Amino acid sequence: MAGDNGNWNVYLAGEIHSDWRERIADGVKDAGLPVTLLAPVTDHGASDDVGVDILGGEGVPLLVLLAEAHDHHVGPPPPEHDHALKELDRAAMATARESEQVVEILRYAIAQD
Repeated sequence: MAGDNGNWNVYLAGEIHSDWRERIADGVKDAGLPVTLLAPVTDHGASDDVGVDILGGEGVPLLVLLAEAHDHHVGPPPPEHDHALKELDRAAMATARESEQVVEILRYAIAQD
C-alpha cells in the first residue's frame, strides 16, 4: 500500500554485516520504483544506544517491513529456520531468499496498489 504521495516507505530490518541493503537499493533505483528505503543504524556502537529517546515514540505505521535473518550473519537463513520464521512469514505478503527477489516483490506489489 502506497503512502499519500504514491511513494512506498520500506524499512529494511536485518543484519548489518553484508551488502544486501545496497543490492536492494541498487535494484529499486534501476527499476525506477517509487520507493523510499529506510534502515536501522548500521554502526554497532550507535545501534547499541538507540532507543525511544533517540527515535521517538511508536505509533507511525510502516507500510512494508522487510526482514533478512542470517545464521551467524552469513548468507540467507537455511531452510531449517523456516519453521522458526513462520509467524513473520504468515503475516508477510511474500518471503524472499535473495535481495534481488525483494525488488521483484516490490515491483509486483506496487503494480497491484
